Amino acid sequence: MSVHAPALADAHLPDEQTSAFAREAIDDLSQHPKRLSPKYFYDATGSELFEAITRLPEYYPTRTELKILREHGADIAKIIPENAALVEFGAGATTKVRLLLERCDFAAYVPVDISGDFLNAQANALRKDFPSLEVYPVAADFTAPFKLPD
Repeated sequence: MSVHAPALADAHLPDEQTSAFAREAIDDLSQHPKRLSPKYFYDATGSELFEAITRLPEYYPTRTELKILREHGADIAKIIPENAALVEFGAGATTKVRLLLERCDFAAYVPVDISGDFLNAQANALRKDFPSLEVYPVAADFTAPFKLPD
């Protein structure tokens, strides 16, 4: 009985994104101590987990940002030009931006996040809640160059 290797046409050839992940994972896991970028945990479940973490008493950044927006959102709104486009890196659940959207007349909102499915669900919710707002979600790792919508 002979065993033969699959034909090259049957082999899975990784795309550039898979290759980049593999290179980074090998490099990170070769470190001492080992590490892996948290950006690889941001699927829909990972995004939900992060949102739960932001609500913990120990996690103060989101709570602090919300307080600033509640207390100074009107002042911030005064300096934003009418019909401006807002680009938010790491938009997540869009909780904070809603405080600005209620006070400002943005022409467009571009939420950027690494978790595409979660991002699209949030964008759809925003379109429902702010029907006159143009929402253009961009699924991207914002630690590297990416293209914004025109």
